[in-house]
Amino acid sequence: MIVAMPDPRTRWLVVEAAFADARGVTLQPRIVVDEPIRGEFDVTLRSSDGRERVARASMRVSHVRGALAPFAMVCVHGVTLEDVPAGTEVWAARPLRYSGHR
Repeated sequence: MIVAMPDPRTRWLVVEAAFADARGVTLQPRIVVDEPIRGEFDVTLRSSDGRERVARASMRVSHVRGALAPFAMVCVHGVTLEDVPAGTEVWAARPLRYSGHR
């Protein structure tokens, strides 16, 4: 009997757009996080054909004050725009406390 184990990772977002600069490839949509993660962490990029690749990432926080939770964008390091086309899923081992995306 083969028993499928549940995936311990959490899907953070599905890429809608991406742009590159000297720091990496920043993904959209932005997400609303209760507690932004500081520093770099591992994410898994899953392409539409099911291939997976592990990459390093960080969060760029866009809104940090006021009544709303911070907006954050995931920035992936060591990849190109071609590596993260629209439809790519971003998964991470670490649960993300967030309220959704905008």
